[in-house]
Amino acid sequence: MKYLAIDPGQKRTGIAVGDDVTHIVTPAEVIQTTNEKERLDKIEQAIRKHAPDAIVLGFPLNMDGSEGPKALETRALAARLGRRLQM
Repeated sequence: MKYLAIDPGQKRTGIAVGDDVTHIVTPAEVIQTTNEKERLDKIEQAIRKHAPDAIVLGFPLNMDGSEGPKALETRALAARLGRRLQM
């Protein structure tokens, strides 16, 4: 299975690819933008380019394991990507 990992940030979003055969994850690109539409466009381009079987998003938790504002932003990003890509 081929995976595309997304590590969202406010200014930079990291994209990496990996698979469950080699168990190696390789950085693919860094999206540098604060514009949400541009970030979504570039994430979609990366998804189409790498054609993963599954997408994994970095999910930041607080030190006590609870979800904070960044986790909520990640959930919102996942929902927007799902609607956009009809997943």
